Amino acid sequence: MISHAPKSPSPIIFAVILASASVVGLLIIVSPYILTYHDPGAISIGVSLNSTDVSQNQTIKVTVSDRNNLRFADELPLSGDWRVQNLSMGPCASYTANPYGIAVYQGRYAIDNISSAKSMVIYAPGFYGCPGFSFSNSFTFKPLQNATSYVELKGYWTAGETPISEGVLHPFLPGEYTLVAGDEWGHVDILYFLVTTSPSTTTTSAISASTTSSCISTTQMQTTSTSDSIVLEMGHMPANFTVGGYQFTTVYNGTGYETSSNGHSTVNLGWSLVYNVSNGAQTQTVTFGWAPDGPSSGTLPAPITTINGELSMLWVKTCTSMFLEIDTGGGATGTQTTATLSSSTAIATASVANSSDGLSLNLHVQPGGNGTFTITVYESNLLSSVNNVTEANHWSYPAGALDPYNNCAPSGPVGFAILQGYYGMNNYTSGKALPLYNSTVVFSCTENIVPINYLFQPTNDNFSAYQGRSFLDNGTASLSLLTGGYWTGGAGTPTSASFSEFRGVYTVLAADEWGNVLLLHFTVV
Repeated sequence: MISHAPKSPSPIIFAVILASASVVGLLIIVSPYILTYHDPGAISIGVSLNSTDVSQNQTIKVTVSDRNNLRFADELPLSGDWRVQNLSMGPCASYTANPYGIAVYQGRYAIDNISSAKSMVIYAPGFYGCPGFSFSNSFTFKPLQNATSYVELKGYWTAGETPISEGVLHPFLPGEYTLVAGDEWGHVDILYFLVTTSPSTTTTSAISASTTSSCISTTQMQTTSTSDSIVLEMGHMPANFTVGGYQFTTVYNGTGYETSSNGHSTVNLGWSLVYNVSNGAQTQTVTFGWAPDGPSSGTLPAPITTINGELSMLWVKTCTSMFLEIDTGGGATGTQTTATLSSSTAIATASVANSSDGLSLNLHVQPGGNGTFTITVYESNLLSSVNNVTEANHWSYPAGALDPYNNCAPSGPVGFAILQGYYGMNNYTSGKALPLYNSTVVFSCTENIVPINYLFQPTNDNFSAYQGRSFLDNGTASLSLLTGGYWTGGAGTPTSASFSEFRGVYTVLAADEWGNVLLLHFTVV
């Protein structure tokens, strides 16, 4: 298909035949500027960026345009029918000159949930001596006019220490952002851009004394146990012990461990630890092994073994010792599992299915480079038919800490949090969620009194929400965030809000309101 650019406006020709005793033809030429329309549907808005992948401290140029697609003038009242509120092209922008505006939100939003987000302050706060405006109740587009203007963004602003002091400019933090452009007549365009760590702020080998530790501290491992889970330290491990319904017998082998490939077995230097696991009459042998040096931090090369879909065994190496975490998932509400992200390039995933409600909770942690990670959690319907599931509100972790975008409970049935340190199924409730949103602001929260019914689409995470017989909304049971750190201080504290990059070991906790929990871990050196 060949596309043609619109031609410049040309006069529209109308031929009018006047009849009389003798027929006379009269040709009238009408200029497109004489006829004026009043059609907001003929206007289309567009927004563009100089780049959708930028680094911190890089200027972002945002260009917005409102186009009249008619070959006639289009006069429209400035009706204020904004589909998204608080859009602006700057402190001195006038809607009579530019009847459109923009806003930026931290995180990824769509038009159906943008109202739940809070826009960032992208223009410097203060007092402005703006030029005088010519006031009008309408805006007239010329034929095929493209009303365009742009702004340059360097980050976001916070207020100064006093009402009369200058604001403080901060570079956009690493992560994903939503850019919304809209106009007076309800037209909206949405773009997304990704901010990565600036090369000038990348951590080098000259690490400060406060961050010299590149391994898990032994104090972060909790050597506690319940009837369904246990954490044991190497050298203090009993020869026989029981977890849940499983009996363990340990066998040490200090000469190496064996691997098989294409029918050939190779004994590797190093050492291994063998477990003969018995559950009733069933016995299974599990071998952990690695080279003598091993990795300097994080999880050992054989990170996790799951038996019968419920018993998980996880090896973790700390700065000074090694630990084994064993969990059967029977000691907590819902079904739970754990896994560890041990590679800077791999994607760590975890999922758990609940046959009683036909749903599956899923968690993905994907490294994005420069110490950033994309956290995604979603609930999917396992059935090949519509699945009607009632809201339960049985969160296994405080719901108010599970929304990465604010301090409220998730608006949907899933949520996640990041805990500093290494936590397992036996102690994750003692971990404190890190604020992943700008803690300068405390959000006001609402709570549903009438339970919501989620009608999940077949084998999908899309749902329709109802309260009784009243339809509420269509949505997706998912949350996602790209982040490289967390916030400290802010509202309700004696210190101002500040952003800290990830350093050390962290636990990603995903949960749903039916009591299911998933854990993944990552390390940033």
